[in-house]
Amino acid sequence: MKTGNAFLSVLAGIATGVVLGMVLAGKKRSNRHQDISKKGNELANALSEKIDEKFDELVGSIAGTVKKSKTRNGSTAPAEA
Repeated sequence: MKTGNAFLSVLAGIATGVVLGMVLAGKKRSNRHQDISKKGNELANALSEKIDEKFDELVGSIAGTVKKSKTRNGSTAPAEA
């Protein structure tokens, strides 16, 4: 794991702890459950959007690479793996 990735992971963990601490501090149990569920859904949606974004970037990158490969080779056949 690169140092930058490790640092971001630590920051994400700290941020998650802070958010959970704020959500859980001084609330009724039923309210805590609702807040945790709401935050969990928000985080899941944000993660899903980020994954979709990165997937689209990856597909675009692969498509560009294949197109460049076809152009260089002068063929229209699919590139071999």
